[in-house]
Amino acid sequence: MEPYEFDEFEYVYDYAYDNFPSVDYDGMYIDFSKAFIFINRYNNNQIQIGIKYEDYLKDEELQETIDAFGLDKEKFWYLILFILDYSTCFSYNKVPDVLSPKNQLEKLSNEIDNNIDSLNETHLKVTFDKPIKLVLDIKGKRKFVIDDPTTLYVISKLCMNLVNNTSENSFLNLGTIPIFNEDGTPNIETVSNSVHIAYFAKMFITFFDKNPQFKGIKKKGKNGLLNKQLLISKLVYITKLSRSKSFLISDETLKGFLKQYKDLKISNPNMIYC
Repeated sequence: MEPYEFDEFEYVYDYAYDNFPSVDYDGMYIDFSKAFIFINRYNNNQIQIGIKYEDYLKDEELQETIDAFGLDKEKFWYLILFILDYSTCFSYNKVPDVLSPKNQLEKLSNEIDNNIDSLNETHLKVTFDKPIKLVLDIKGKRKFVIDDPTTLYVISKLCMNLVNNTSENSFLNLGTIPIFNEDGTPNIETVSNSVHIAYFAKMFITFFDKNPQFKGIKKKGKNGLLNKQLLISKLVYITKLSRSKSFLISDETLKGFLKQYKDLKISNPNMIYC
């Protein structure tokens, strides 16, 4: 990996490197476009946050926790800014969810398999519970129909084999959806504040999961100091994503948000960081 252009943004570069790889048809290649977008937004004063850097440094309990984890205060500050900005852009500029090619192939395979009445794999004979057909309908041309049970079964197996051998960074995991509507307006959605909080928290959880070196050294008399989820919970309050002081006291409230939105993926795109 190339040396960091700005050392203070190291954690931001690392996050982009670990979580937002670019994908092409031959596999994966790495770029730092999302880190560059953030730095450009930061330099142009487009980042909104409810706490100043000076106040962040004056929060003794927060700084003790950051020190205990072995985190660099300045680099972690910029990571907070990045995750807050990215999650905010997701919250107000979310691109609608869409099934990826992998999801669609898996769904097709399951639909075919769930309709099998009998199967003899030795002689490759298949019967269905109900007649089904697969139709390729090209506008203005004849439809191509596949209704042979054996052929449909083979298609199902080929699809599932592809699904099972698809890497995390394959283009088959990318959803395909227009960024703009037909009238030229952005094709975006707004999500609730609770979804925003869960997304913000998941981004930080991912950072710690992929950086086990920040496990910290517990200091005598500092009970609960190294609870990563409590640190994230406090950041929810400090950044003013929530005004509820329950986020400062324990991580139970945050746990409820994460449980409710357990299927939320940080890979979901938004119109700003695209």
